[in-house]
Amino acid sequence: MDILSPKPGWAEIDPEKLWNKVLEVLRESIREAGLNGNNVASIGISSQRGTFTIWSRKTGKPFFNLITWQDLRGAYLVKSWNQSITMRAFRIGGKLLHWVTRKARFKAAGILRLSNDMVTMRLLWVMQNIPSVKKAVEAGDAMFGCVESWLLYKMTGRHMTEVSSIAATGLFDPFTMRYGMWAFNLFSLPISIMPEIVPSYGNHFGLMKVDILGNPIPIHAVLGDQSASAFGSACYKPGMSKITMGTGSFLDVLTTSPHASLEGLAPFVAWNIDGEILYLTEGSVHYTGVMLDWARSIGLFANYDDICEIVSEISSSNGVYFVPGFRGLRAPIQDCRATAGFLGVTLSTTKKEMLRAVLESIVFSMVHLLEVFRAETGRNLEYLVVDGGVARNDFILQAIADSTGKLSLHMT
Repeated sequence: MDILSPKPGWAEIDPEKLWNKVLEVLRESIREAGLNGNNVASIGISSQRGTFTIWSRKTGKPFFNLITWQDLRGAYLVKSWNQSITMRAFRIGGKLLHWVTRKARFKAAGILRLSNDMVTMRLLWVMQNIPSVKKAVEAGDAMFGCVESWLLYKMTGRHMTEVSSIAATGLFDPFTMRYGMWAFNLFSLPISIMPEIVPSYGNHFGLMKVDILGNPIPIHAVLGDQSASAFGSACYKPGMSKITMGTGSFLDVLTTSPHASLEGLAPFVAWNIDGEILYLTEGSVHYTGVMLDWARSIGLFANYDDICEIVSEISSSNGVYFVPGFRGLRAPIQDCRATAGFLGVTLSTTKKEMLRAVLESIVFSMVHLLEVFRAETGRNLEYLVVDGGVARNDFILQAIADSTGKLSLHMT
């Protein structure tokens, strides 16, 4: 889907166009396979996390476009709240409670810092800047949902969210496995608009409307994109880990309990299947594949298949470094206002050196996340499953393996 940017830093998707595209893919897939709705036993959904809209309970029409996880309109709220007396008091209270109880939940509260990819501040921006939403909330006519909720609503008419998807919003407490009421109370957000939270697998998602594929097909599974990536890469047990390098990059390690990170690794839910709950310790990088698209657009290379050959013609980037801060820098830097740029450029710098610096910045970002995880947990990961379009780049994979010593990369 095309990302809309009506203002600098904004990143939106038209929810109706997204739904129409999903319909098109569903119907075309059935046709291409020579099947019809009667031949489909069930459907699963994997969707982007942290991208949301609010629609009318009466009409089903969205009040605004889907605001994506890349959107920066709430950046000033993130900064002001992180520096506020209220948040400082919240963190102090968390540290005191952790000292008394030694519970990881309070440790997480003691180090909490808001970020742009959390839904929280973007939702607060909506409540402050879109009057029609505020009126709908007061009238009981507002329904919040991320992409999976929107698709489930369009498919079944139900208002619900799956646990791994809502866990990535900042509105959910993985330590209690419920909505984080502290967030709704602290930021004066309406809990009345939120969908019912359900497990990742089961009959509770309901049946697809007959007019979509001609048959009331059951929806049996829903997972957030990184949880689905881990599951699809056969990471089923605690301690198993994977890196996804696509539009953005993600390091995910399966754990049996949420990890309270000091350096910005996020405690998410991997899935809840038949009552068995696993968690993800996740570090993310905003731009990877998109950054390569940008590098091509400015003429650093012409064809993706040639990238490895181009950068392998030189032994180093000759002191040139690239800071991949197109929409800030994620963990462990945690600077939402950081910008991108080259360092060490001289009059003799070549395109090859600049391209190599861009690729090395991807490597450095992933290695940085791995080092943070090792330092915080004492675990030395020796096996990683790697997926995503950028993972086809041999230079990047070899550089990650070389930089991490014994790490063994296995591409799916």
